[in-house]
Amino acid sequence: LVFLGEWWSGTEVIIYIKKDDFEKYYGNEHGYLLMNHSYEIDWLIGWMFCDRIRMLGNCKAYAKKSIQYVPTLGWAWKFAESVFLERSWDKDKETIGKQITELGDYPDTMWLLLYAEGTRFTPEKHAVSEKFAKAKGLPVLKHHLTPRTKGFTASVPFLRGKVDAIYDIQLAFDAKAPVKPTIMNLLKGKKVEAHLYINRIPLSQVPESEEEAAAWLHRKYEEK
Repeated sequence: LVFLGEWWSGTEVIIYIKKDDFEKYYGNEHGYLLMNHSYEIDWLIGWMFCDRIRMLGNCKAYAKKSIQYVPTLGWAWKFAESVFLERSWDKDKETIGKQITELGDYPDTMWLLLYAEGTRFTPEKHAVSEKFAKAKGLPVLKHHLTPRTKGFTASVPFLRGKVDAIYDIQLAFDAKAPVKPTIMNLLKGKKVEAHLYINRIPLSQVPESEEEAAAWLHRKYEEK
């Protein structure tokens, strides 16, 4: 699948990273990735970046349990030990704790990706998200959906002592570009240009309490 973007379509990924952080940390430590879920191919762009720094084989993600049954892609995620969730909080909380503990003990460097928005951005979902945020007194976001904090706050206690940093990732494409970032366009060999902004944040900056950790996540998405 990385071949589809890297070679078949010639897609270009422009990466914005602090040079010192890149040389010291990237690919050298366990990481917890927070990425916006705005495009059809955002996961593929993430894989292309991971491949460039030799992290593709050790990149995991949270995903709906049903995805593991999707031919090729789902099977790949299953064998890569992704964290599959059922939308049943009691079961999911147990799964998160168990799998993060196992992943954190990996001798090789591991990255775990969370799409905190829970679903891909669409204008319709954004309207619902805005309404929800206003009703709950949460920040109203212009370019993102209100993040779902439960998965994040349930993960943090198990990350401490095993994962040193959060990688805050923002992916963007030029909205005026003639070629839209879709799987179909990549299959047709059409090139797109992606911009990936990555900021490393020490995990120690995330507050200890569940409520404060949730507020911290909301602030991060407000900054995005």
